Amino acid sequence: MHTHTRIKLKLLKKYFDICHHYHKDNLRKFYHIDTYAGDGYTEFGNEKALGSPLLAIQKGFQCFLLEKNKRHFKKLGDNISDFLEKSDIKNEKVILGILNKDCNTAIEEILKEVPPYCHSLFFLDPFAPKDLKWNTVQKIIEHEYKFKSPRDMPLRRPELIINLPISGIKRITGKLKDEENNPEAKKAVGHVTDFFGSIQWKEIWKKYEMDRVKGATTSEESRDALKNLHIGNFEPQINEVCRMSHHDNSLEGNPIGSILMWPRVR
Repeated sequence: MHTHTRIKLKLLKKYFDICHHYHKDNLRKFYHIDTYAGDGYTEFGNEKALGSPLLAIQKGFQCFLLEKNKRHFKKLGDNISDFLEKSDIKNEKVILGILNKDCNTAIEEILKEVPPYCHSLFFLDPFAPKDLKWNTVQKIIEHEYKFKSPRDMPLRRPELIINLPISGIKRITGKLKDEENNPEAKKAVGHVTDFFGSIQWKEIWKKYEMDRVKGATTSEESRDALKNLHIGNFEPQINEVCRMSHHDNSLEGNPIGSILMWPRVR
């Protein structure tokens, strides 16, 4: 997955560069909310690189970080402290909060931290479908900035970068045939249903798999159908979606999809 991770971080860095240029006169106007912060770093074999939380901190953005794994959470705090000690960035200017919580249960608490008049990004990078529920995403895209004045100023919503765990979803599709008789399979399938917010993904996958067996479609098309289902959930809350897919040889050519989206201003 190294290739995918490098591309993902490159995409995020580019986004941060644009936001830093735009808000360079007042970096406190940009909020980065990282719902799967890990320990702050990303490892590529023996190589260690800055992960999404430390990239945001490096830019001097306001950061609100979550990590539900207790071991990673402790390392995250230690790594941030070490990173700040070696930089000229002041902790009280960039770290708004670090929570040892699941973003799916803490989302309403997080949204209260997003202030009006500020540009904000939610970076959703789940390791597997079970880590993110559609209900959580929906609360984010429906969140509105409540401007106090002027009254005719348009409302806007947070921006999102979502890493769609296509490879994890694909692995679980193989359990559909055992769903009724195998509790573990049923649980795994349920995680994907929670991720998409409906059982529609099952019908889409079954249809495309039947067509694939007949030679009428390809695995790539079936995966694209699932991605399009997820993207369709965002309408009409968003006005633009940019998709990126690529092949990673470490996953035997299975594509991993990333979705970058901007919720509409209205």
